[in-house]
Amino acid sequence: MESTPAKWLVSMNGVSVGELDGLQIDAFELEAKRDKRLYWVQGLNVAGCILRGVATTVQVAPFLLITGGTLFAIDSPDRFNELLSENAAGLMVVAVYNSLLVGGFAAGLGTACGFLKLGFVNYFADRKHLLIRRALGLAADGDIQLSLAQKAG
Repeated sequence: MESTPAKWLVSMNGVSVGELDGLQIDAFELEAKRDKRLYWVQGLNVAGCILRGVATTVQVAPFLLITGGTLFAIDSPDRFNELLSENAAGLMVVAVYNSLLVGGFAAGLGTACGFLKLGFVNYFADRKHLLIRRALGLAADGDIQLSLAQKAG
């Protein structure tokens, strides 16, 4: 029994635009992975995403600090006054660190759930899609989807 390479149906923006065999797709992936410049660009993109996440955390932290302090003072005013009179600087440092920690968790959770976009771009997939468009002779730019072709019979 002969093993034939899988056929992939290529769609752009939901419209079928052609068909490529599995060997071509593998060659495009390999060519994208061989380009060392893409590793640098992808690394810089990840670093930028991390910096945007840190910036979001720092922007959210003051709101969390004020909200947490207010709720603590409302919940137990005697304990709040006691801690404030004993060591106000220590209370402030702990509150700032806790607000940064909670802000970091909020930014991470927001990113994981898709509520917060940090600008991540997969440059390897973009290069593979460019090579697919060139192989099919497509001048238009759009979202490429690959789906395995069903064998007849």
